[in-house]
Amino acid sequence: MFTHLKTAGYRVALQNKTHVGPPASFPFEHIDGADDLTETIAFVSRDAAQPWFMVFASNDPHSPWSRGPKYDPTKITVPPYLHDNIVTREALAKYFGEISKLDEQVGALTKMLNDTQQSENTIVLFVSEQGSSFPFGGKWSVYDNGIHTSAILRWPGKVKAGSSSAALMQYVDVAPTFLAAVGIDPTKIDVGCPDAHGAHPGRARHSI
Repeated sequence: MFTHLKTAGYRVALQNKTHVGPPASFPFEHIDGADDLTETIAFVSRDAAQPWFMVFASNDPHSPWSRGPKYDPTKITVPPYLHDNIVTREALAKYFGEISKLDEQVGALTKMLNDTQQSENTIVLFVSEQGSSFPFGGKWSVYDNGIHTSAILRWPGKVKAGSSSAALMQYVDVAPTFLAAVGIDPTKIDVGCPDAHGAHPGRARHSI
């Protein structure tokens, strides 16, 4: 997706953690810093005439759960599927702290869009990497807390605020959806492997 967006004239960047490869397939600028948005603001404000795309890959909440506000383990609410004991409460309090840190980052990015007057013409998609990693190993399990993920979209003028959808989606849908949103037809791109029907998008098809 990065390559196709760059070809279409977008500048692209990724901030924070990186788990992608090969590098040639992801030709983005890399922005360092989990909380400092100085470089981020410079990136989105660099050229008002050029559109941009950025991935902010937060590392929160991620073990060892050492960031964010401190919550009192005795005052939190333990989900009914977890055993309510002091060990669970202490770990969950730290986990909630990092969730709050993530919320702080989302708020800072939203404020940045407002401050740079780009809020109304920017599509924002929030997705969790996977389901909850609590308790330990939860994100690798087949239980609901391990496989349920979050997806929140903000698209002024296109998606009604407060609306919801029961449509099933997965991460492979994200790239073609963004490409289509900016006017690039994803069905015309040959990614080098067949689609679900065995066809190669972008290649000529024979018919009888």
